[in-house]
Amino acid sequence: MKIMLVGNNTTFMENLSEKIKGSGLKVFTSSSANEAVNTLIKKKIDVVVLNMKELQMSGIDILSRIKKVRPLTEVVMLTTPSIIHLSIDGMKLGAFDDLLLPPDIGDLQRMIIEAGIRKKEKEAEEGKKKRKSIIDALDDIAVSATYAEAGQFETAMEILKKEKRRK
Repeated sequence: MKIMLVGNNTTFMENLSEKIKGSGLKVFTSSSANEAVNTLIKKKIDVVVLNMKELQMSGIDILSRIKKVRPLTEVVMLTTPSIIHLSIDGMKLGAFDDLLLPPDIGDLQRMIIEAGIRKKEKEAEEGKKKRKSIIDALDDIAVSATYAEAGQFETAMEILKKEKRRK
């Protein structure tokens, strides 16, 4: 599973990265919104951990951009009681969960694993939807071809138009 840690304090993020890597996760770090988004564009990151205490409002911006670039990527926010409003805003934008700073490494690893599992489930659901959509389209094409073969071209065209509207 690929994880990205995002925060301004590079020492904290590197220490956290070393502790998390011990659990077999591939960890990337980023210290800015642009760097984080560029990493997401280049790599298929499963879970992002945002240090909201350091990032403040830019953390919300990063979360919003993450969900636009990679909607299925899960985000765990690291917060403090004094910035609970950012945690609430983040949850509204689709964050997986939040964890108070300083995080217990075991709790953080469990949360990352749970977030990764949820991402895999969402990917599987998206795959099912796409397959169903393809099967439905093929069914419509087959039915349309049958009508066309029988000389009922108008009915065949209506079925194909219905399929085109569905897209």
